[in-house]
Amino acid sequence: MFKKFNVVFLIMLAFGIGYSVNNIAMSSSNLKVAVVDTTRIISNSQEVKNLKAEQQAKIKEMQKTLETAQAEIAKNKILQKPQNYKKNIERK
Repeated sequence: MFKKFNVVFLIMLAFGIGYSVNNIAMSSSNLKVAVVDTTRIISNSQEVKNLKAEQQAKIKEMQKTLETAQAEIAKNKILQKPQNYKKNIERK
């Protein structure tokens, strides 16, 4: 009988300690919650700004190359109609 009392007492004591520790932890916690706007952080990042500037420079370079190629094609009349090709082949 005395052993059963000890076991019941130890179980109740363990439960009481666990419950108290949980309440103490919840009441004295310094939990802080923060909201982070990752889109704003990334868009304001210096690395992202550098990459965008580099990308814009490459786009401008590609546009300039394309315009130069189009001007050369128009100047040299490289692109002819298919009928003109046939006429040139037949003459030779």
